[in-house]
Amino acid sequence: MTQTQLQQPAGPGPLVRDEDAPGRDDVPPPVPRGLVAAPGSACVHLSWQPVAGATAYRVLRNGRGVALTTSPAHTDLRLLNGTTFTYAVAAVAGTAESAPSEPASATPAAHIPGAPGAIRAQARDRAAVLRWDDVRGASSYRVYRDGLLVAHTLATYYRDTDLVNGREYRYVVRAMRSGAESAESAPVVVAPVPASS
Repeated sequence: MTQTQLQQPAGPGPLVRDEDAPGRDDVPPPVPRGLVAAPGSACVHLSWQPVAGATAYRVLRNGRGVALTTSPAHTDLRLLNGTTFTYAVAAVAGTAESAPSEPASATPAAHIPGAPGAIRAQARDRAAVLRWDDVRGASSYRVYRDGLLVAHTLATYYRDTDLVNGREYRYVVRAMRSGAESAESAPVVVAPVPASS
């Protein structure tokens, strides 16, 4: 005699609690960008671009978390002057946290010199001549061409040679004191010209 097995009607399945369901709190926010570390006396000023959806930011110094802030800026205090610190920032949204940002480093110093004033530039044959006013408290100056360091000088004058005539070069100058570097001067653009015959 054949037995007939009765099948139970399909039900809605197991219930899923709200706390078990994936939600927005499980999705990490984007990685912060544009981190800038500016040294001060026994401190470093940090700033970065805001992240959409982030509720807070975790600040890491030398790989370890040191602060949690709700604004895209933070000042790290009570640091040792003359020591270089490397920072990164992670965005936080609920229980999720992004990967750390690209790092930025700064070296606090007791006295940060001011940025040089306007740079006076003259175009020469395959060369550019730069002059600027002395910055109070500065011990030397760094000259950057197109973002690259090309000179470290004690003078307020620099002649850059072996350039290409007709090509534009962008220069900025930073003042130095006890290893601390100022903000950059306003940029100046120079295009060398052939010598007149």
